[in-house]
Amino acid sequence: MNNTYLPTLSKVEQFLQISYEDRTPEQRWAIMCVETRKQKNWRRSQLGEYFKVVTSTVCYWESGKTFPKNDIVYKMAELLGRGVDEIVSYLENSENSNKINKPSITVIYDIAASMDEKSLLELIGKLVELAIIKSLKTP
Repeated sequence: MNNTYLPTLSKVEQFLQISYEDRTPEQRWAIMCVETRKQKNWRRSQLGEYFKVVTSTVCYWESGKTFPKNDIVYKMAELLGRGVDEIVSYLENSENSNKINKPSITVIYDIAASMDEKSLLELIGKLVELAIIKSLKTP
């Protein structure tokens, strides 16, 4: 029997077949979005509602066509209960990524303004630790 129909792999399945190092930030973001939706048992529209974007934006992310703004990356970290640095480290690839820009002071202020006091104090503590570590490494 000649099987002329072969199912095609979804974009994310195709991305998963690429080695981690060779994935673009867009592909890594696509994988993260799909995996997050599966974990939360959400539809694309629900993920869009969480990020305050339209469903078609989520579709573009999941197809690896576009990359979100920094504030969305921060919200993803919050959604997953992970540190922003962990999410950024996952998404960045030193060889082929200029996509994730360090946030401007305005973005940092907006994020901090939306945090509760406990989270903000925790963030400040981590920033102080980071500043100390960097000062010790600088000759």
